[in-house]
Amino acid sequence: MGKKLYILIILILNVCTNQTESTKGFTYEQRSIKAEKVASFLAAKQPIILDVRSESEYNTDHLDNAINIPFVDDSFELKVSNLDKNKTYFVHCAAGVVNGRSFNATRLMDSLGFEKVYNLEGGFTAWKKYKMAD
Repeated sequence: MGKKLYILIILILNVCTNQTESTKGFTYEQRSIKAEKVASFLAAKQPIILDVRSESEYNTDHLDNAINIPFVDDSFELKVSNLDKNKTYFVHCAAGVVNGRSFNATRLMDSLGFEKVYNLEGGFTAWKKYKMAD
């Protein structure tokens, strides 16, 4: 699995390094990133993978090294506000759709001053499909 993750990180870096560092003020489409592009970014930038699904969803299956802060948790905003705002974050829920959990989490993080926040388009479902296609 490490080799696949490394390849995915390399792909993401190729895409994301052509963008400005900050995602602040970007539209949903500009801020979204496809699963197959995440790996390349992971290698060079060492982003944090933030899983905003429920604890039970996370415990069933999750991405390696992901941290789980459920979006529906009453203390989500408090917990997220304690994270390093200078780091790069890939945020995902199950589906990664407009107005979904990760979409709303990225908007909230943006309002809290996070500069580099990306929504994993298609969420965990897209990641699993990408990994099965490998």
